[in-house]
Amino acid sequence: MKNDKHLVAFLNKSRSVMTLTNTKNVLRTKNQGNLDGFKFEKFGADDKLPDEILTAIWENDFMPQLLHTEAAFLHGAGLGVYRRRIIPGTAMLPAKEVIEPVMDSAVEDWMDQVHISDYWLKACIQFVTGANVYTGFNLNISGQPVEMNIYDWSTVRAEQVDEATGQINQYLLFGERIVDDNKIKVQALPRYYTGIQNDYPQFIYHAKMPTSGQAIYGLPIWYGALETIKVLNRVPKFHGSGIDNGYNVKYHVKVPSLYLDQFGSQEEKDKAWRDLQDAMDDQLCGVNNVNKTVMTKFFIDPVSNKPLPGFDIVPLQQVKTDEQYLALSKDFRVNAASSVGIHPGLANVDTGGKLGGSASEMRVAAQLHTALRTPIPRTLILQPIKIAMKLMGFAPDLFIAPKDFELTTLDNNPTGQQTVMSNVTI
Repeated sequence: MKNDKHLVAFLNKSRSVMTLTNTKNVLRTKNQGNLDGFKFEKFGADDKLPDEILTAIWENDFMPQLLHTEAAFLHGAGLGVYRRRIIPGTAMLPAKEVIEPVMDSAVEDWMDQVHISDYWLKACIQFVTGANVYTGFNLNISGQPVEMNIYDWSTVRAEQVDEATGQINQYLLFGERIVDDNKIKVQALPRYYTGIQNDYPQFIYHAKMPTSGQAIYGLPIWYGALETIKVLNRVPKFHGSGIDNGYNVKYHVKVPSLYLDQFGSQEEKDKAWRDLQDAMDDQLCGVNNVNKTVMTKFFIDPVSNKPLPGFDIVPLQQVKTDEQYLALSKDFRVNAASSVGIHPGLANVDTGGKLGGSASEMRVAAQLHTALRTPIPRTLILQPIKIAMKLMGFAPDLFIAPKDFELTTLDNNPTGQQTVMSNVTI
């Protein structure tokens, strides 16, 4: 091999060996799985990251509500049909782009056919939960989409990257097993590319949040809070155990050594000791034993006529460490809202004294969130709808985009809200 001296180097200061390797081969075999004859790219170590994310979310008392709040911002007031046109400029004024809502029966009939409202809601929830949206297209004989399905991001995997092209050729639907040759197998659908309607009637478009270091799958923007979420999920379990068993060692039970002398063999004494522990646990532990009285027998010394030492149950001082965990849980809600990018008041988080601020402050916060936080996600998850519009052959100046609510004062609008198109994402 030529230039072998450049393949291996000895680092004198750190006493290490540095080698130059074929990076492509290393990456392709490092995180690869195999199922039903398909090689696929794992999602996280051992392909367990989706389950880890979903478990953390659904074991938490706050994250589902928070993520659905963010999904509601993305969803807006639903989808509408718009037309984009250019007003020619004059010597005094430059040309101007105008976006206006329209009523187009052909587009609206198609939206009803593919259940676009249901599709849009699912896409928004998929994105805020997992930052990956898999849209399955089903075309008719004319190459027009008659179905648009959302596949759950946790059950879809990318086939191994093609070494020759660096592209993903198809996606594997782990949640959609099919019967082939009398065997249940993974269903595979090709990845979308321009002109695919001429080759395949079914395919998948993968919309994901571009994430540095994650070439295959996207990661939710709140991923950095995952470990904190898992820690906080243990707080309710801690309190449940604390209520059942006490937060600290609650009693010191003193048993006279003479108690075991009544039993003969060592085996009988060991069994008696275990039985006594179980009996004490039953008497002193649990929510049904609060303020319970324990009654024991004692013997009288026939010589001194005084009671002999008996069972002595001594209560111990309790240290209320539970308050620290409650404070941690309150702080987490603010931090979690920040990780998702939602104003704590909009996330229904009490930051102390009042819920977020005045009504005008909340109104401005909601409008800023819609204007600044929704355009990028919407651009990503609207792409399949733009592709579908082109496949349908609709006029190029027509497009589908979300409508938004604008909160108003009651003197301007009795309902306190109105539908606007000020934040249309093309």
